[in-house]
Amino acid sequence: MTTPGRHILAVCTGNICRSPSIERLLDLRLAGSHQARSEFTVASAGTGAVTGAPIESTMADLLTRAGVDTADFRAQPVTMDLVDQADLILTATAAHRATIVRLAPKALARTFTLVEFALSLTHISPTDVVRLPLDERLPHLLANARQCRPALRSSGQAIDITDPYRQPFETYQAAFVAIQQAVDPIAQALIDTVTPL
Repeated sequence: MTTPGRHILAVCTGNICRSPSIERLLDLRLAGSHQARSEFTVASAGTGAVTGAPIESTMADLLTRAGVDTADFRAQPVTMDLVDQADLILTATAAHRATIVRLAPKALARTFTLVEFALSLTHISPTDVVRLPLDERLPHLLANARQCRPALRSSGQAIDITDPYRQPFETYQAAFVAIQQAVDPIAQALIDTVTPL
C-alpha cells in the first residue's frame, strides 16, 4: 500500500552499505522538519540485495556515530513496485542508474546518481527553491536535474560512490563522507525555509 507524500528510493547493490546510508542519513535530515516528516518517505533497495540482512557492521557503526538508528533495517531487492512508487530514485553509481532504467525505462526522468543530483543543485538558486511550498520542491528539483544532466555527464566529474564492502575502514569512511556531503544539500533544498527578517 502506497503512503501519501513524496517517495525517495536509494539504490545500491547489496542494500547493506551505501543505499541504507543514503536512506537513513536523508531520513534523519528530513526528520528535522516536522512538515517534511509527513511529506517524504525514504526507503532503499539493492539490485543484488542480500535480502533480510542488516546494515554491514562497519557502515552501521559510522551511521550510529552520526546519530542514526540502524537496528530495524533489513535489506530488500529492487522491485517494480518500489520503482513505480518512487518520485525520486538516488543510486550509488551510474551502473545502478542504468539497471533501474533497464528495469523501468520511464523511470529515467526521476533516476539520478546521488552525487549527480546533489551537483545539479549548484545550478539552481537556493533563494528560489526555499520560497516554494514543500510539495512543489521535488518536481522543481527534478526538472532542474534533468536539464543539468547533459552538462554534468560531459563535465568529467565523478558521480559514483565507491563500494566499500569488504574493503579497508578508510574506504568505508570515504564512502560515508561522500554520501553525507551529497545528502546534506539535497535535504537542505527539500526542507529549508525562508528565515524571517
